[in-house]
Amino acid sequence: MDAATFTVLVIVVLALLLFFFIAIPLIFPKQADKLPDYRDPLKTELEEERDALLRAITELDSREDLKEEQRSTLGQRYQAKAAKVLNLLEVRNAELAGQASPVAATATVGRSLPYGLLGFLAIMIVSASVLGGYVLPRIGNDATVTTSFDDQLRAGEELKRLEKAVADAPSLQNRLALADGYWQIANEFEDDARFFDAATIYEQLITEEADIPAIAHFRLGLTQFGTDRDAGLSNVEKAYALDSNNDEIMFFLAEAYVGVGRLEEAEPIYRAYLETETGKANEAAVLERIDFVQTLAPKLKAVQESPNEENLMDLGDSFWDLEQRQDAELAYGQVLMEYNRENSRALSRIGQKAFFDGNTEQAVGLLSAAKNLEIEEGKQDLTTLLFLGNAYFSLNMFEPAISAWENYVEVAGGEDKAGRVPSLIANAQARLAGEVPEPIVGTVAADSNDLTLEVSGETLYAQNCSSCHGNAGQGGMGPTLVGSSISSDKQRITQIITNGKGMMPAYEFILSEEEINAIADYVVQQYGSN
Repeated sequence: MDAATFTVLVIVVLALLLFFFIAIPLIFPKQADKLPDYRDPLKTELEEERDALLRAITELDSREDLKEEQRSTLGQRYQAKAAKVLNLLEVRNAELAGQASPVAATATVGRSLPYGLLGFLAIMIVSASVLGGYVLPRIGNDATVTTSFDDQLRAGEELKRLEKAVADAPSLQNRLALADGYWQIANEFEDDARFFDAATIYEQLITEEADIPAIAHFRLGLTQFGTDRDAGLSNVEKAYALDSNNDEIMFFLAEAYVGVGRLEEAEPIYRAYLETETGKANEAAVLERIDFVQTLAPKLKAVQESPNEENLMDLGDSFWDLEQRQDAELAYGQVLMEYNRENSRALSRIGQKAFFDGNTEQAVGLLSAAKNLEIEEGKQDLTTLLFLGNAYFSLNMFEPAISAWENYVEVAGGEDKAGRVPSLIANAQARLAGEVPEPIVGTVAADSNDLTLEVSGETLYAQNCSSCHGNAGQGGMGPTLVGSSISSDKQRITQIITNGKGMMPAYEFILSEEEINAIADYVVQQYGSN
């Protein structure tokens, strides 16, 4: 008996057992306890996600194939996501506590047999036989899971083939192919650990071999940027030296130079990128980057020649507008540490970044301090109040969240000028009372005091997504969107934008539902593979 036949036989036997296990209580209802399932679907999903994240955190300790800093980075991502899931679960439990329990249906004496349901169960046996072959080796180093998705099945089989090829003959070609396989799966299935698996192989090959392709240096550099920016930049530069015509490497290197303040080196690379097909297709956006570099260069030079509070704030504001928040934070931090501990804008911006990074308690402290200083200065900033309310809400501290948002409405000049903030207040009030909140409506800009009315998905993508995913979806600090299966799944894109993932922050308090939907539509239309 071959393996496939044996698998089908086992599945059929299990299906028969399941059939009789379910059918007997239906045929003889008096012999079975009534066990209706009243579990809340949302709560169940959150509990499953919580358990999966906790298992992932626990398993990291045994991942000896990953470096300590890689395990630490993944652990921080998983812990931040787990904290958010626990908060959502707590909110859901509070919502369910105020709802009446459903009444269990009672059996009717002398009722007829449920032939339709029994027939459906019988069909399950045939279905089980057909689906019996979908046993997928996990996309990783061990274990198995069962799935009916063809793309995952093919990916798992291909990965196992590549791993076997390396085990049989650990040649340069085979090891590169395995690293490429890990990288593709990491992009395709959002598996952050596979990025590090690929990077580990690339790093070993770069150390041991002489002729390593540019893409290996580039991908290793991308994974290093989060922990060692100098090493990451060095590898991207090596990749560019080996393949100066690769538009993806070219664009990321220019962006990296901007990020580290090497603006004079960034501009010629942007101009070379303009000559590529991708660059020509995105000419307006690239020219905008060049204009920004030309504007930023004198500001950086001014700081280098005279590092005072005014010059540093000017530089920090420019980085912030470019969404280079890490570099903006460095400039603002230098202002606070060396020149003015009570610069309210610097405190507010660093607090907003802390919120984006998931450091919510730190964000509350910084934004509260900024708010108090703004009151003393007589110039309250709407963005500070908006983010302070968002941070309190994320910690389930609904009363102070309501207070901050009510202050926002007052400063804005009334509810009709406060965008969706009144809906945020109503949502928090409902949760505080243990009620089911109404959907949030309206929209308000995160980095502006103006109400955002109708903005295109393309504009919203450029403002919120391009700094990580590339102005043409080619990737960078974030994964590539062009041709990715995720880019063809609007529901999944919407979920990721709303709730965040890994190092990507949640935008549910930053963008309205309509804006998130517009970005999702744009990504599907522009970068989806369908």
